[in-house]
Amino acid sequence: MYKAEVYLEDTQHETLRDIAYVMTKHNKKRVSLSELVRRAVTLWIEMEGKEILKGSNQK
Repeated sequence: MYKAEVYLEDTQHETLRDIAYVMTKHNKKRVSLSELVRRAVTLWIEMEGKEILKGSNQK
């Protein structure tokens, strides 16, 4: 795992914090902001990133 520093807008941070709080309460297991960011990145790669890479290989 690599460490990455990201800057979030206030609303992004607040929303992620609220989601983490609700998920932690619901699952009775702590969910961190970092975990939510990792999940979001994974979803984006699956939904869009792989298509971008496929298109770049067709040059």
